Amino acid sequence: MTDKRPETIRSHLKEARKRDLLTTVPGKAGGQLTTKAREITNGEYLDRVTAHLMGEQH
Repeated sequence: MTDKRPETIRSHLKEARKRDLLTTVPGKAGGQLTTKAREITNGEYLDRVTAHLMGEQH
């Protein structure tokens, strides 16, 4: 599936949880995307940041 080492994958998952992008499932690897992560992946987050920087009300 990937050429990444398991330690690297675990590190990425841990960082995603730390940034509130992935939920924690006790005793299991992975998790679910958070609302924040879904907004980032579908562009809503960028739209909100851009609107904020441009002084637009959203």
